[in-house]
Amino acid sequence: MIDEACRTLHLPTIRSRWEEIASTALQERTSYKDFLADLLEAECLQHEERKTRLVREATSPAPSGWRTSSSRKVRTCPPTRSAPWPTQPG
Repeated sequence: MIDEACRTLHLPTIRSRWEEIASTALQERTSYKDFLADLLEAECLQHEERKTRLVREATSPAPSGWRTSSSRKVRTCPPTRSAPWPTQPG
């Protein structure tokens, strides 16, 4: 149930770490509220790290030897001929 819900909601960190965080919460006898806060905090931290990494990768220059979009030729489609609309019997 938890695995499916986390997949649907796109919560990969909660999906992979909820058992670990729940076990720690039981050992430390933390409240449900604190357990939930720890779980959500872990997801938020991972989200920020992923976002930062993706922005950094998107803004860094491509390694030498990689073709960039400006070096590729763009293929264009030939214009299509439009047929006249059939006339309706009148």
